[in-house]
Amino acid sequence: MVQAGPQPDPRRMRLTALRITVIYLSFAIAYILGSDWIVEQITDDVRIMARLQSAKGVSFMLVTGVLLWRLIASSHAQIRRSYEQADTLRAIYQNIAANLPGAMFRYRRHADGSRSGDFVTEGIQRIAGLSPETVAADPDAFLRRIHPDDLEPMLEAGKAARAVTSRFDHEYRVRGPDGQYRWVRAVATPIAQPNGDLIWHGVLLDVDEQHRAREAQEASEMRFRLMADAAPVMIWMADKDGKCTYFNERWLRFTGRTLEQEVALGWYPGIHPEDRERARKVYESAITERKAFRMEYRLLSGSGEYFWVLDTGVPICGAQGEFAGFIGSAVDISELKRSGEALRRSAEVQRVLLRELDHRVKNSLGGLLSLIDMCADRETSVEQFARAIRRRVQAMADVHGMLSSNRWASLDVAAMIRQMIPPLCPGAVELEGPETHVPASQATALGMTIHELMWNSIKHGALGQAEGRVAIRWVPIRDAADGCGITLHWRESGGPEITTTPEPGLGTKLIQGFVRHELRGSAELTYPRSGARHTLHIFFDAPPSTGDAREGDPPPARRAAVPAQALG
Repeated sequence: MVQAGPQPDPRRMRLTALRITVIYLSFAIAYILGSDWIVEQITDDVRIMARLQSAKGVSFMLVTGVLLWRLIASSHAQIRRSYEQADTLRAIYQNIAANLPGAMFRYRRHADGSRSGDFVTEGIQRIAGLSPETVAADPDAFLRRIHPDDLEPMLEAGKAARAVTSRFDHEYRVRGPDGQYRWVRAVATPIAQPNGDLIWHGVLLDVDEQHRAREAQEASEMRFRLMADAAPVMIWMADKDGKCTYFNERWLRFTGRTLEQEVALGWYPGIHPEDRERARKVYESAITERKAFRMEYRLLSGSGEYFWVLDTGVPICGAQGEFAGFIGSAVDISELKRSGEALRRSAEVQRVLLRELDHRVKNSLGGLLSLIDMCADRETSVEQFARAIRRRVQAMADVHGMLSSNRWASLDVAAMIRQMIPPLCPGAVELEGPETHVPASQATALGMTIHELMWNSIKHGALGQAEGRVAIRWVPIRDAADGCGITLHWRESGGPEITTTPEPGLGTKLIQGFVRHELRGSAELTYPRSGARHTLHIFFDAPPSTGDAREGDPPPARRAAVPAQALG
């Protein structure tokens, strides 16, 4: 009869199952925490436990307790390190947010098109006068602080960025706590969510000072370009390496080329082959020594003909006083060269001519600067400034052109008045008077006086009307003390009725200044109801003649284009 073996003890079986469960649970916790080190420690403890299990009197539960204690202690240390790292990152974030010249934000656009603010830092209070809680609860509260002219462009930029899930970068004005608008720059990066939401993480920076500085610089550059383009000389600029970066309109018209063709060293092949090497040495020496220079060479014009020019350059410095390049001007001296066969035989005459030419350039630029100052004091925008300065400089250039074409001889009064009539003038101008010539030294003053009278009439009087008429009549006069001259009568009709005498403006002051100081006379400006009535008494520096300068004579000395007294 076979006897049955010993029966398993149910209590021991339950205890063994409990031990196995604890071991697997420990491995599971270690796996969830993702710690390879804890898994290795548990494995070692299990091996030790297996050996101790075979030893008498050692409790498996004690070993298991030690194992769980080590597991919990390791997990606690790892969690503590995670909190410490989080605290460090939070401190860094708070420091950045406190010192940022703006605000950080997280903005959510839901799939259904609605918006919500997840969070925004305290900087939003300094920018828009709104608390973070207000913006988070109502994102549209910030939109209502944006300048009306900037809101639609900003929304369009955001729409374009959303369409391709790309970076948003836009500048606009926001009304601050003081009620004043300041320029800000918003930069944000979108992150698409699985539910269709789009979360924007970004910063809002106060860039008002930078934006206004940039606008001021752009306005300054615009004024310079307007001045340079209106100047009666060719103007250029070059960088510190000698590569040209700018040519004004007069240069481009002279050469018949575009700015893109002339910049860098594109202008150099336009110099006559016989003059290139000499001009190159002078220019390179000036760059190396960073000093002013002057040179003459023949420059190819748009017609294919070479003309002699006098090119003068001076060094310019940057904000820190460092060498930044050159600015210069070129003057057409072909006429002087062609008539200089006799002058080349006399070094003294040539010196006088060059000095006079230099004097003329300085006077032209000095007069231009005077006009710029006067217009800048009275005009409120860049556009108004540009219109005011352009037409006056053009009038100066027209007279200068007539003098140059007439070899700096005296000019016919009737021809000058016709030259000063603005194009597309609605009204009609009638001229009556004997043939009279104004000396070259006073031609600019008389031309500018007629120009201001014409424009005053266009803006306020008869020449601004299709049926308007201006009759200009002059008669010779002679005075024992002042010499000979003319009395010029200006009569307007067919214009608007004048109810009050207008306040003297810049044009009136220029007229009085030119007549009193340059033309040695007086101006009586009256405004009856039927139209303006002006009488100008003008005395010439020399008796009128039809040709008071001989070919080959040096040009007569001239005053500045705008008298200093006219500024008063």
